[in-house]
Amino acid sequence: MMIRLPIAYLTCIFLFAFSPITQANTCNLIHPATHPKQYRQLLILSNFSTIQSIQEIPTRLHEIARIFAHQGDRRGFFPAIYAPASEQAISSLTTLTPSALKKMTWFFAEYYFNTLYKHLTAQHIPPYWHLYYQSALTCHTPPLLVISYGLLAHLSFDLKGALLKANITDGLLPNYLVHMLINSIPIESRTK
Repeated sequence: MMIRLPIAYLTCIFLFAFSPITQANTCNLIHPATHPKQYRQLLILSNFSTIQSIQEIPTRLHEIARIFAHQGDRRGFFPAIYAPASEQAISSLTTLTPSALKKMTWFFAEYYFNTLYKHLTAQHIPPYWHLYYQSALTCHTPPLLVISYGLLAHLSFDLKGALLKANITDGLLPNYLVHMLINSIPIESRTK
């Protein structure tokens, strides 16, 4: 059986595994009382209603990841992976890309930003994202497990919601998958 994973995600995961943030044994928390400036910046950046264009998404993700990383806050693990992956996905959109796929990309990002904003403001978030944030705040959880929870939440649940919200039809879905896998490499999975 052949599994294809986008190069962007594989590269990001590899780089993340060896990055300084995963090597550092810190487990700090950006809290409004102790880090008011950074907390305020995160609230502004995660407010999806203020995003004017799809091109702003990777920039904001990079900045969110930077703020978290600078303070040693493990909640920045997922945006550290998502930022370059979204950058590549958004840069691959062209004028020939169907509008439904552009909408789906927009809604896909919206799920993450809204969840982060709700998490920061202590509102209810979906259980799959709650698992990510709880594991990020638990210092003994291995960094790659934390990022796995983030990837699982975003790719398994947010993607489904974005596809439904963008009204991606069965006929368009295979085109989207082909479009997203253009820059992919095969990984063989052998069963015994």
